[in-house]
Amino acid sequence: MKLSFLPRGDAMPLEPHAPMRVGQPARRIGRKFNPETGEHDLPGNPFVCEEGTKEARRCVKLFHRDHDIRPADEQTARVLGVEWPKAKKVDK
Repeated sequence: MKLSFLPRGDAMPLEPHAPMRVGQPARRIGRKFNPETGEHDLPGNPFVCEEGTKEARRCVKLFHRDHDIRPADEQTARVLGVEWPKAKKVDK
């Protein structure tokens, strides 16, 4: 089962087990590097990993211990044991 995660608020967690290369920007969960500003200030795609892998265990730890990331979908929220926010109907 695939799990997907996004950063919470302005958190900048590193992607689990991503290679660190000299002179290259670090890879962040749910963020893209903006070469114009030199920061990870662009929204990116959710970080996706298979349940039971080292990456998934690291993401679950970041969720429960550090609160740096949040589930990106209902399936991941169910695995983490949290309630998935439901969309609210807006009356015009």
